[in-house]
Amino acid sequence: MTNVNQFNITDEELREIEQIKELAQDCTTHLLECLVDPDTEEKVELNEEDKKDMYKFILDKTMEYTEENKLPDDGDDFDKYIEFIIDSLQ
Repeated sequence: MTNVNQFNITDEELREIEQIKELAQDCTTHLLECLVDPDTEEKVELNEEDKKDMYKFILDKTMEYTEENKLPDDGDDFDKYIEFIIDSLQ
């Protein structure tokens, strides 16, 4: 793995990257748990490749969101973030 210091990343930037990564992972996990087939109302299980693709998409959209907004730190901010992600998925 490449040493992050060679990219001149500050500790604050590294913490923000970790927060974005965790936020995207939590969002992905939550959305995967909520996937339900509308016809059968059974939980939908995605294969690992689809899960990775979903995480990559949500990570990309999370980075896009945080460029224009702050990281969500309360209920209203989090709701706005989730709404942004869901709108992006449609």
